Amino acid sequence: QNFYRQYYQPDNAVLVVAGKFDANKTLAQISKRFGSIAKPKRILPQAWTVEPTQDGERSVVVRRVGSTQIVAVGYKIPAALHDDGDALIAAGDMLAGSANARLHKLLVESGKAAQVFSYSKNGIDPGLILIAAVVKQGDAIEPVQAAIIDAMENFQAPSAEELERYQRRMALRYEELLNDPASTAQALSEASAQGDWRLLFKGRDDLQKLTLAKISAASKKYFLRDNRIVASFIPDDKPQRVEIPAAPSVAQALADYKPRLAQKAAEEFDPSQANIDARTQRSKIGGVKIALLPKSSRGDQVVVEMQLHYGDAENTKGKLWAATFARAMLTKGTSKFNRQQLADEMDKVKLSGSPSNFQTTKENLVAALDLACHVMREPTFPESEFVQMKQQFKVALAQKKTDPQSLATNALQEYFNPWPAEDMRAYMSIDQQLASLEKLTLAEVKDFYQQFHGASHGEVAIVGAFDVAQAKDALQRCFANWPSKANYVRLDDKNKAVAATRQIIPAPDKENAVYMARVNLDLGRDDDDFALMMLADHMFGGSGMSSRLGERARQKDGLSYGIGSQIHAGEFDRAGSLSISAIVAPQNVTKLEAAIKEELQKTLQNGFSASELAQAKSGLLQQRRLARTEDGALASGLNSL
Repeated sequence: QNFYRQYYQPDNAVLVVAGKFDANKTLAQISKRFGSIAKPKRILPQAWTVEPTQDGERSVVVRRVGSTQIVAVGYKIPAALHDDGDALIAAGDMLAGSANARLHKLLVESGKAAQVFSYSKNGIDPGLILIAAVVKQGDAIEPVQAAIIDAMENFQAPSAEELERYQRRMALRYEELLNDPASTAQALSEASAQGDWRLLFKGRDDLQKLTLAKISAASKKYFLRDNRIVASFIPDDKPQRVEIPAAPSVAQALADYKPRLAQKAAEEFDPSQANIDARTQRSKIGGVKIALLPKSSRGDQVVVEMQLHYGDAENTKGKLWAATFARAMLTKGTSKFNRQQLADEMDKVKLSGSPSNFQTTKENLVAALDLACHVMREPTFPESEFVQMKQQFKVALAQKKTDPQSLATNALQEYFNPWPAEDMRAYMSIDQQLASLEKLTLAEVKDFYQQFHGASHGEVAIVGAFDVAQAKDALQRCFANWPSKANYVRLDDKNKAVAATRQIIPAPDKENAVYMARVNLDLGRDDDDFALMMLADHMFGGSGMSSRLGERARQKDGLSYGIGSQIHAGEFDRAGSLSISAIVAPQNVTKLEAAIKEELQKTLQNGFSASELAQAKSGLLQQRRLARTEDGALASGLNSL
């Protein structure tokens, strides 16, 4: 409470509003609601501690229950305002930030590690940059650690191609961020915490000023043995100390900054069902239904969603992993490009996402569609990529064996599973998945692709700023002559009658417990009761912390930081359910379970109030209206409907 009163005050807060709104009215509301809060009399304390220069390499070892090994090598870096920060983050990305990075080629492609990644954290104070690797249990971790240290402390000067690829990818991320009001608001808030909101845009512009020399110089300055955090202390008469320089002031950092012009604004789109229907142009190419919704968008963005259907209950038996790999390996190489070349081509046409679900811009749409079609129709399934992916799936499955969330989810799926083994819809335990994955061959993956992939059945939706005629031509080129060989019948769904039960699943050495509950419902989306159940769920637990479960578990009892419920109804089949889930400290599981039962019983006995119902109706309608203003949600909705 003392901490709350000290820091949760208006003179220590930032408020950001982003999107399309009336600025004057909004500022008036902010002034009315926040301006009335009295200015605190206390003075915020000033941080005085400065971390001393590190005197030698350090290490830490954590031992607890788990199934995978992780080695991380970190180096201290200056605060975000310092000029060396961007160069160091770029160096880390070139080493381990993507599938094209140096350490990915050295460690993942050789099988020594399942994954490598780069992570940096600095802000108003100095921070840390680290490179980590995930190593399969039983494999040697020392060679991986040595390789990371060698790559960082003997950092080879980047090539012009590496720098261009990094700058292009980061520019696309900034562009996507600034086209999303929610992400923009969060980023502006983070920049404000460093001293000024304009730092967001300065950071974007500074990325394009990076040079090969600056990256090399910064790496040599900070990636040193005595600034390393990983190994044991070793006495040394000549320590290589690194002094972390002070960051310039905000005024100095912004002294010569000149902002660029803002992104092109979007139209004021009417998200009503009638307007969406009126503006959507529908057609068909063979068995693929097309929905095109041209509208101006911020930055001339375009969203493309494709879903192609294949197979039936019989011809897909036992082929879950083959289907998974056939889809996942599409971007690992084609008749024209290897994986790295393909990633570069996707960046060039600003294709962000997967070949079947991506975002691009108006001027790049045709090229992006052509590239996506090429990827879907001409994959080569390289054996080296198959081996890597198989190893990555094994590691991911092994991690789930000790994760409380995965253990609870798997227990529910197994208990409610109505399908026989080998069926595409059937639940497989983690051990069964691992055993099945072990048997998978590349030949099976290729055979599945040849038999099932094609454009005989599916849907495509495009929403955003684009030329309809050009888009139709590109889709025609892609889908006109690409039939699926295998028979297709939509897989149905069903519920299985089960008795009530309660399971306790041990997960040693984990700080959080997970509570999950489910009851099957004979419910379809066409039922009159479905709308009533949606509202009831929204009030009971579906609206998160403002729901009855949220108010009870977090606000009143302080038992859970995350709790909620979800209603599901079958689209075509009567396979509905109500689920409840929560994260809780292990010692509070019994209390939480009792609180959930009590709230459920009170709801069943007393129902809801008129004010709750009015608020739920308003909230759900606003959520739906807001969702229909998002191009991605529109594309997804057009396809699924």
